[in-house]
Amino acid sequence: MINLQRRVHQTLRWQHGQGLRLDAQHWCQHWLTAAAPARWCPGNGNYFETTRSLQLLQHGVVDAWVCSGPDVPRHDDLLAIPFVTLPIWLVVKPGHPLVQRGERVTFADLADYPVLPLPDGAFPVFQGILQDLVLWSCPRRDARFKQAPCYGRVPLEEMMIAFETPLRMAAGEAEVWCPLPLQLPVAVSEVVMVRHQFAGDPHLLGLLHALAERAKALAIGHPGVQVHDPMVLGEVDVQG
Repeated sequence: MINLQRRVHQTLRWQHGQGLRLDAQHWCQHWLTAAAPARWCPGNGNYFETTRSLQLLQHGVVDAWVCSGPDVPRHDDLLAIPFVTLPIWLVVKPGHPLVQRGERVTFADLADYPVLPLPDGAFPVFQGILQDLVLWSCPRRDARFKQAPCYGRVPLEEMMIAFETPLRMAAGEAEVWCPLPLQLPVAVSEVVMVRHQFAGDPHLLGLLHALAERAKALAIGHPGVQVHDPMVLGEVDVQG
């Protein structure tokens, strides 16, 4: 009964264009306040996994959700619409030994340093890519770092290898990082997910247009970023 009531309330929000609820994954949260039109109310954008946000979207608690590929959830009732495709960077803090290697740094050089831990199994495609590159945070890697000369003398966070996108850094949402000159074999799509019945709604198209315009502004100086045309976004489903 409660889910039926949620669906009724959601339909009214879409019909009147008032109080529409937009949420996002943790690393997509910069889209919530910077790009959403006034009729959209931003959520907390602090989920490091997809399960809870997907439930809120399916049950009509949330009206649209911004998340990232390559681990875009699949569901028959949901449409996934990409508005920008961009690289994901390996980054370290300024002064990190890998920065000093400049263009000579290789993936083999990363083995002695800790990697930002992500929830095991939450993002299986991205996790598989990192595991293939021996970049997944695990006890064996942690044990290797404990043998490094810097262990115990430098805070762990200062030696960490993390992941960032050029748009998050351009938006000022990321810490101060230095990108490494290494290319991960994956392209990341920032995606808006909605229920199929709202795919052509003008309020959704307005949101997509605002997100695309914000992405264009942030993408200046980043040729690897591809912003998708908001006029045709409503017809695109990345899940085929």
